[in-house]
Amino acid sequence: MGTVARDSGLALRFPRFTGKIRNDKKPEDATSVMEILEMFRSQKKKSVGE
Repeated sequence: MGTVARDSGLALRFPRFTGKIRNDKKPEDATSVMEILEMFRSQKKKSVGE
């Protein structure tokens, strides 16, 4: 909270659980908060013409 803009945050969407459990990834493989912030900031750097 407050990292992106004052008094604001990010909302994330997650896929609906379909009953299939994936065994190929562990909780440690999840995207970190810092990685999400980096992705958010990098998209804002692109200009309108790109």
